[in-house]
Amino acid sequence: MKEIVMSRHQIYFRYFTLFASLILPAFHAIAEDVENPMYTNWAKFAIGTSVTNKAVTMQNGARVETFTTTILISKTEKELVVSSQISSDGTGKKIQNDVNLMKVNRLFPLLPGVDKTRIGRPQGAKEQGFETIEVLGKKYQAEWYLTEASTEAGPSFTKTWISMEMPGQVLKSVTEVKAAQKKVNLDVIELKLGESK
Repeated sequence: MKEIVMSRHQIYFRYFTLFASLILPAFHAIAEDVENPMYTNWAKFAIGTSVTNKAVTMQNGARVETFTTTILISKTEKELVVSSQISSDGTGKKIQNDVNLMKVNRLFPLLPGVDKTRIGRPQGAKEQGFETIEVLGKKYQAEWYLTEASTEAGPSFTKTWISMEMPGQVLKSVTEVKAAQKKVNLDVIELKLGESK
């Protein structure tokens, strides 16, 4: 299995965490250490906990399904390890990628000028709010964020619902690129809790 440092590609609020890990050596001596929200989230759950997300991409009549399963492999007071595996039918047949192991440190240095109350949340959200949504038969008090990004086809808008009570935090998201007639719906389709903490 391939091991990488930090962070999953699919969730906007983890972008900052990844950036911080890349420049950690330069700022560690002068920056305040803060707790990584990815660590805080996964550490709440027992080893063996897994969550599977399904992303359905629809564009010009075509439909592609992508599944991502993330599992909590180990945890200590300083770090934890999660595995992630992606499978997709984007080529016309289902292809399963290799399992990646991701080490997540509990602490990382806070960069100058960064509001630590915003860590783990999308940066530059156009809109945000709170909403109760139901996932797999359970109701969650979710925070939601609407963000905008640029693509070759035009602006992309993503609305993401998150909760610290869900492993990986993401409850659902919807991305739309109207100029490309493209829409991506991401939902949690399976949650398995580990047996002991």
